[in-house]
Order: sequence, then structure tokens, then C-alpha cells
Amino acid sequence: MLCERGGCFCGTPRNWRWQRPDRDWSRSSPGRFGNLDQPAGNFECDLTTPLPSPPVPGNDWVVPLTTPQDFVEEAGTMAHCVLSCLPSVREGQSYIYRVQAAEPATLELGRGYPGWEAVQLRGYANGPVSAKTRQTVAAWLQEARRIPVSA
Repeated sequence: MLCERGGCFCGTPRNWRWQRPDRDWSRSSPGRFGNLDQPAGNFECDLTTPLPSPPVPGNDWVVPLTTPQDFVEEAGTMAHCVLSCLPSVREGQSYIYRVQAAEPATLELGRGYPGWEAVQLRGYANGPVSAKTRQTVAAWLQEARRIPVSA
């Protein structure tokens, strides 16, 4: 998982910090994104553009984040940088879900072969989740795979 390599949700380095809504993320050290001392240019936290429909339908305990405001709320509630996933969600490469199981968690689904697969499942502040929560998500995804999903 990306978080175990020093990043946080969607691979954003932990040393990134939000400065202002009308500016790029600022960074202070090199990492997998190249020279992080330069303005990003390729990442903007756009909170106005709508998101695509979720590729896998949610249920009562696995709920898709369908608006940029949902991402803002999830980032505040869970104390992680899920906002950095917005570009990937808009591009159709991943989708984020709020998990309301044994404990609150955030799930990222990514395009796999032959369909969508769990990429990471994180608790508060990118912490680990219980086996019960992992089982809940696995059962949901297994059931969802029996339903035709969007491409």
C-alpha cells in the first residue's frame, strides 16, 4: 500500500501541505513526483468540477464519495489527504468510498484486470483497520462483482 512507503492516501507525500484554495499544493522535499520544490502544475484541488458516477454501487455501509464536498468532509473526519485523489477519480482511474463498518474507514478502488479492485483501506489518519472491517469490505466487493458495473 502506498501509505506504508511514506505517502498517504493516493500516494501524496505526507510533507505536502494545503496553502490556499486558489494555489497549488506546496512541497518541501523530493519524492516520487520529481522536484517537489517547484509548483505542482499538474495537481489542482478543483472543488467545483462534478465527479463521475461510482463504478461500483454502494450500500448502507460502503458509501461512494460522489461530490468534491464529500472529499472535503472525509478528509476532515478521517484526518488524511483523500483530497489528493480527486484528479484520479475524475480521470476514472480510482473511486473513493466511505466505509461505515466496525470502525470508520476510507476505501480506494482502482481499475484492475478484469474490473475494479480494492487498492487501499485506511482508518483514521491512515491507520490500519480491523479484520472485521476488511471482511465487511471484501464481502461487499465480492457481492458487487456479481452486479454489472460501469466501465
